[in-house]
Amino acid sequence: MLGRTFTADICFSSCAGDYAASSRLTALRGTDGRTQMKVGDKVRLVAIPDDIVDDAEKSIYERCLGHEFSVAAFNDLGYAELQIEAITGTSGDKIHVSHRFLKAL
Repeated sequence: MLGRTFTADICFSSCAGDYAASSRLTALRGTDGRTQMKVGDKVRLVAIPDDIVDDAEKSIYERCLGHEFSVAAFNDLGYAELQIEAITGTSGDKIHVSHRFLKAL
């Protein structure tokens, strides 16, 4: 089975000013230009986005809650990509999540 990608907390208008849109983002910068998070940083998923309506997808996030991950990349919205293969057991599985739901370690 090919890996699955789950993205939650999609907010185009309210988040647009927080992120530099780029398919090659290597760091998330705040509105003050300071780096908040970069590829390779260790983070913990500390909350689950409330916009998940699909029960199966919500279950994935619940299983990841409290676990530590390394930031693998950032998507065009600036959401951190976390590889979740160790949690789901499926090669290539990943989630994209806003920095608001992550704690830097």
